[in-house]
Amino acid sequence: MALALAALALTLVASACLSARLLPDRSHSERLAATATLAPALTLLPVYALGLVGALSPWPLRLFTLALCALSIALSGRAARARVLDDLRAARTLSRDALRDPLALAAVGVGLASIALGLLAAYLLPTWSWDALGYHLPIALEALQRGDLRAGPVEVPYLHTYPRAVDFSFLAWRVWLTDPRWIDAAQLPWGLALWAALATLSRRASASPLRAASLSSLSLALPVVALQLPSDYIDVAVAALTLLSVCAVTAPLSRATLVLAALSLGLLLGAKPSTPPLVAALSLALLLRARRASLTAPALLALALAFAIGCERYLSTALAHGNPLWPVRMRLGPIVLPGQTDARYFFNLGFPQWFRELSWPVKVAVSWFSLRVRFVYDMRVGGFGPLFSLVLAPLTVVFLARRDTRAAIARAWPAFAVAAAPAAFWTRYVIAVPCLLLASVVGAGERLAPRWRRALDLAMVLAAAVGLWHASPGYTDAGPSLSSLVRASEDARLRAVSVDGHPRDWARVMAVVGEGDATAHDLSFGLPGLLRDDRLGARVLRVPETVRTPNDLVAWSRRERVRVIALGGENRAMARARPDVFTERFACPVDDCAVFTRPR
Repeated sequence: MALALAALALTLVASACLSARLLPDRSHSERLAATATLAPALTLLPVYALGLVGALSPWPLRLFTLALCALSIALSGRAARARVLDDLRAARTLSRDALRDPLALAAVGVGLASIALGLLAAYLLPTWSWDALGYHLPIALEALQRGDLRAGPVEVPYLHTYPRAVDFSFLAWRVWLTDPRWIDAAQLPWGLALWAALATLSRRASASPLRAASLSSLSLALPVVALQLPSDYIDVAVAALTLLSVCAVTAPLSRATLVLAALSLGLLLGAKPSTPPLVAALSLALLLRARRASLTAPALLALALAFAIGCERYLSTALAHGNPLWPVRMRLGPIVLPGQTDARYFFNLGFPQWFRELSWPVKVAVSWFSLRVRFVYDMRVGGFGPLFSLVLAPLTVVFLARRDTRAAIARAWPAFAVAAAPAAFWTRYVIAVPCLLLASVVGAGERLAPRWRRALDLAMVLAAAVGLWHASPGYTDAGPSLSSLVRASEDARLRAVSVDGHPRDWARVMAVVGEGDATAHDLSFGLPGLLRDDRLGARVLRVPETVRTPNDLVAWSRRERVRVIALGGENRAMARARPDVFTERFACPVDDCAVFTRPR
């Protein structure tokens, strides 16, 4: 973990030098947002460059990243490096001011508490988040193990068609880890980016530097954010990229800010298949502003660059399936995109029947304002917590009604574009909404009398702290507390949480897999991440369609050195027909399949 944090720090220094070169005359907060935008770009450039030439492996990636950061620092120039030192001195002064202000100190403490709990959960608990094991980690670790960016076979409806920008940042994180147990902390840098973007937006809404920096940290205590930080989901990252894109699109226009807009919009487009409408809305806003500033041609060039950065998966998916978003059936107004599975299945997945029957506006209202919900990393209903329900949403209405605060609240217009998403009731999809309202309310609060401003800040800090405390059992899905697991055995930690109810069984079967061996599964199995060993020594394969008889299965598994295999349907029957070769260990409770081992 120390090595990964050191690599993160170096990347931030290099990004800060580049942002100081690009924005020499802008404020500290503007350069902070630029740094948060450039850091993922510097992280992902070596991944894509090495992946395209088939040289994606740990040491080349580490050396490439170090060389790129060193080159960025060197080429930024002496003046840029001096501005970075000036930014650091301003940050030190701000930290001293926070230590003298109880409310600012409390706000930062709540945000840091969320980070600390996330790091503790990431270290103590095994990876147990559904999508992480289904496709986010398989996408990243398969590319690292294979050494290139080729798409493998489609095991689940979106595994090798999903945009990969955030997943590849997980790959870069994994490369720097000497202890793979820290893999679930891969969204930590994205949480810091979220904080940085909010601080910048709060400053633009006229908040003081101290209030902007301290109160923006409360975004990390939103239950939907805090519980997802220690998981390899991507919604915190998508929210951070959304806010960084808003920062770039609404900044005073120049060629430098257009470069930042291209990077942030491109990464946002390449992060998740639900982002194209949002990227289109922000791109339109950028073009309208560029036209007024006589920068239409550079803006079009920036948007072309953004499309080039983020379009790869959409084009390949469209060519393979006739559907650029997902290989599932979707209706977008009069447009019908083809696929084998109806998208409504995914939008209803995990929701109770009573919730499915509600209209869209009622679903949104019920979900956003729910406080008594099941808190967990995959927040579907609820997750915004009391900070949003009891403070931000009511005050947004109040401040919109006041002439002196209306302008600050109006800066949250992108929140309404995000809220228009078809699945806006799924709160982890729209983390940007409460975050944008937080920045606007903090800015509007600057126009209040001092005593009312202090009352507002206190209310936000208390609401955020209560939300974090109320959600804390969700780190283990209401299982053993994190504090009790600190003193627990490895076996107890393994049994604390599970995606399928068989954590010890998986530990036993994966113990037989050695260096150079393989694990395998067929289309019936939806969690290929469970078949990957921590040290990445084993390959994960899919059973080919040419395997049609028990003898074919035996011959193929021996040739590929398969030790663990998850099979369903006819393939499961073939394995059971050869008990001399395959030993059935346990049934998959999630999928209709069984797990077998083959001795050496």
